[in-house]
Amino acid sequence: LHRVDRRQRQMCIRDRDTIEAIKHFQKRHGLTSDGQLNFATLEQLNIAPYFIAQRIALNMKRWRYLPVNMGKRYILVNMANYSLDLINQGKSRLNMKVIIGRSQRRTPVLAETISSVVLAPPWNVPHRIAVRDILPVAQKDPNYLLEHNYHVYEGWQQPAQEVDITNIDWDGFNNRENTYRIVQTAGENNALGNVKFVFPNDKSIYLHDTNHKELFGREMRALSSGCIRVEKPVELAHALLKEQNWDQPLIRKVIESAQTRPVRLQNPIPVYLMYWTSWVDEQGFLQMRQDVYQRDSIHDESHKLDSIIL
Repeated sequence: LHRVDRRQRQMCIRDRDTIEAIKHFQKRHGLTSDGQLNFATLEQLNIAPYFIAQRIALNMKRWRYLPVNMGKRYILVNMANYSLDLINQGKSRLNMKVIIGRSQRRTPVLAETISSVVLAPPWNVPHRIAVRDILPVAQKDPNYLLEHNYHVYEGWQQPAQEVDITNIDWDGFNNRENTYRIVQTAGENNALGNVKFVFPNDKSIYLHDTNHKELFGREMRALSSGCIRVEKPVELAHALLKEQNWDQPLIRKVIESAQTRPVRLQNPIPVYLMYWTSWVDEQGFLQMRQDVYQRDSIHDESHKLDSIIL
């Protein structure tokens, strides 16, 4: 009996070691660290070493798109990790979750400079989003635009004549000479939330708050129409504006007034939107993430190794 008990105790120790090893593996792969051999964990365990090496090589190449000197202070977004870091003097001073574009509307890799922060922003709905997402719903429900604080204007020139939303000629959205513009006013239900971070680009991409905070609780957060939604918009706005005497109470006061206030940064900050599915963290551990945009695909099947099946 003593030998049986000892064998059982040894088995328990091995089980605990295995569970801890699985938890460590899950943490390095951005999975829920619960020690359970679920489908997502097994899927990552079964990736052949050859493909891991290929992914590392691909991600090393992606670093070449960054400048040698990224600046003393900058914002770094890793889309594959759904994360944003405000870096200052080589260390992360503020970290948060982000939501990126879904696979059909991928967020592009960009290196730009944030020039201004807009508090209580209105949303000028991009034409493609208006046609694909809003118009089909509005045509079925006459009250949809009104209930969601949308206004319609004749064209994108300023100033523009507002259109009576109770009597809209829907063909006006496809008229090249007079394409309607939809604007959602600032407020609690605005799709941009309470803060918008602006940087120049030709794809209408920016960082912004969201009125759907619950989505940050998901592991897979490729859910937007291309822009990046940030988990802590007020904290990020304060970090960028505090040198200009903006504290968080003042920022919140402007937001609560629902009066749009653009604030130009006296010291614009670089922002890098990158896509890394593998990297080495500060502790020296290899981190791997799901290739949500399928950018790591290896097409040469002749060198494929058999996966280890558990």
